[in-house]
Amino acid sequence: DGEAVKNEKAFIRFDKTKNSAGGNGGCNVFGGKLEKNGAQIKISEIISTKMFCEDGSDVENKFFIRLDRVTSYEIRGEKLFLKAGGKDVLEFQAVK
Repeated sequence: DGEAVKNEKAFIRFDKTKNSAGGNGGCNVFGGKLEKNGAQIKISEIISTKMFCEDGSDVENKFFIRLDRVTSYEIRGEKLFLKAGGKDVLEFQAVK
């Protein structure tokens, strides 16, 4: 939505063998079902611990809304871009 939000706690991991995605939305852990076909992906059935976090609940809500809209991805260098409607909606830096 044109709004840059940075959160050092947020991350995502994919497990191809379990067809799942999970991580942290900046406050709570989450998990969901992953469907992938080429560069097209869908993360659905997202569940999280839903605990209130004074410093992060608003950011996390936006994170989950965007995650639910994702339809594709692109990797550029060390970054993963999750896209919706051809636009970047979430960006992640690889951590080694």
